[in-house]
Amino acid sequence: MLSIMKLILILSFLTFLLSLSSSVVQLIIDTDMDFDVDDVGAVCAAHAMADKGEVEIIAIVHDAGYPKGIGAVSVLNHYYGRDEIPLGAFKGKFGAETAGVYIDDLVDNWESPIKHYDQVKDAVEVLRAALASAEDQSVVISSVGFLTNIANLLSSPGDNISESTGYELVRDKVRLVAIMGGFFPSSNEYSEFNFNCGWQFMGKPEECEGKARQAVLNMPKEVKMVFSGFEVGVEVKSGAALTRCAPENNPCRQAYIDYLGEEVDRNSWDPLTTILAVRGAAAVSCEEVGQGGRNEVREDGSNYWVEDDQDAPNQSYLLLLDAEAAGDIIDDLLCSPPARK
Repeated sequence: MLSIMKLILILSFLTFLLSLSSSVVQLIIDTDMDFDVDDVGAVCAAHAMADKGEVEIIAIVHDAGYPKGIGAVSVLNHYYGRDEIPLGAFKGKFGAETAGVYIDDLVDNWESPIKHYDQVKDAVEVLRAALASAEDQSVVISSVGFLTNIANLLSSPGDNISESTGYELVRDKVRLVAIMGGFFPSSNEYSEFNFNCGWQFMGKPEECEGKARQAVLNMPKEVKMVFSGFEVGVEVKSGAALTRCAPENNPCRQAYIDYLGEEVDRNSWDPLTTILAVRGAAAVSCEEVGQGGRNEVREDGSNYWVEDDQDAPNQSYLLLLDAEAAGDIIDDLLCSPPARK
């Protein structure tokens, strides 16, 4: 009888452990870490959530062509003790000549195993491998840059990683894509940076041209998309606290100082979107609106919300409720010391 009871207890404990592991979000970050520093905030906030047991970062890919961009990601991963995270990079012409002011500092002066995109695989290959090994409907993607990688993933054929096409892998393995991009409910005559390939600040659009439209249009309807528009993140300020709360050996702190100077906040487009992907809209003082409609993205990156579309996929966009509270949430994560140091 005692051995049976022990067996029952062991099985119960294993069931409990499995339930805990299944509640941990499986996160992929697709970043253009280069032009702006809020991408650093997104990755550092993700590591802080991982330290709290909320998320497992299963891949990070870079979507602009600057060769050192993925090296800066590696610096952050190394600081948080997660060199094992698979990294991948877009290696085309788009953005290849555009260097963020903090990128070279981090890559040249901070310790990391990866310094150049020649040391990592192509982004689509890394994305396919991460999805192929994931459980069904377990992955969330935080898209905080250009949508070239996601569009290319969706159009990728089966290969030695998986017989499934990219579309099939996304359909089967991804439950949510949180996208920082667009204006809502409409961009009118404008278009947003991530959707229009950088307003020429990244050079010619090259391979990026039209990819925002392709990614949104070709996303499987089974996958939920939540859009975090320009108008949300521009109102939320974060990052200045790093000067005071973080030690000098913290590369997140250094990147913000390189880009802004000491004790200066930045708009929070990317960290807000990444926290949204893991914790949901309410956790960043927002709510989802527009359900039953869809985001129509034009070839030039301009966009507008189509209301009450009978064939609408599972899409919504964010409405900001409290900018100050959202900024405090981001700063709380940025100021959290790494658990693995």
